[in-house]
Parts: sequence; C-alpha cells; structure tokens
Amino acid sequence: MIGIMKGMLQARTTGQQKEVARMLRMAGVPRFDVIRTADGVSAGLEIYGALSFDVLAEIVDFLRVGENARRRKARWSAMRSGVDGMWVSGDVVFLKGVKKEDAVNFIQSLVEFGYDVGVLMDEYEKSKKITI
Repeated sequence: MIGIMKGMLQARTTGQQKEVARMLRMAGVPRFDVIRTADGVSAGLEIYGALSFDVLAEIVDFLRVGENARRRKARWSAMRSGVDGMWVSGDVVFLKGVKKEDAVNFIQSLVEFGYDVGVLMDEYEKSKKITI
C-alpha cells in the first residue's frame, strides 16, 4: 500500500483523481482502491497488481505539476491580498502581525486551491504562520 501523509503529493481534485485512475488502468493495474481517512479525505491508494517504476514516476510527475501550480496560485493570492502585516517567503505565509479576522478570511480563501482549512488553522493558531 502506498500511503499519503501531510505535505505529500495528493490527487486533490476530481480531475486529478480521474487522471490517476486512467493512468493506472492504462498500465494494466487490474484493481485499486482509494483509501480514505475517518473524515473522508483521500489518503492514498491500495494497488492490487504490479506497477512499474516508470508508471509510478509518470503519476508523481503529473501530481507534482499540479501541486506546484497550486502553490504558485496560493502564494500569488497571498502577495496580492493587501492584508496589512502579512508577508510571504517561499512556501510560508507569515501572519503574526495580521488581525485574526483578516488571517482567518485569508486562510478560508485557500480552500479554492484545495487546501485543508482545518490543518492551516491549526498551524496558524500554533505559530501565526501557514505553510502552503
């Protein structure tokens, strides 16, 4: 079984999930199941059958391109938000000097990019920053 942990590549959108399923079918994988956490979040795949490293690399490359695009969009959104006291460095958005209401609104806006708002809110509460 290949598991997905926090911060790792995920097929977050329905389109990505369908494309990964297509890739697996094209590779001749007879059966695979999506593993979900207790709250219904996709946590990985259980694959029945052989999967070549080439196909695995193709899937990872496909997901990585989507993940990089998602991060770029989130960073761009943070940089353009105009929220006083917020600043971006790499994949980290610093919210220490931001009013809580503005920080919460910004974090909630990241749901459109596929981010888990609960995880981001936990990180914000602990450190006054989020990693995108």
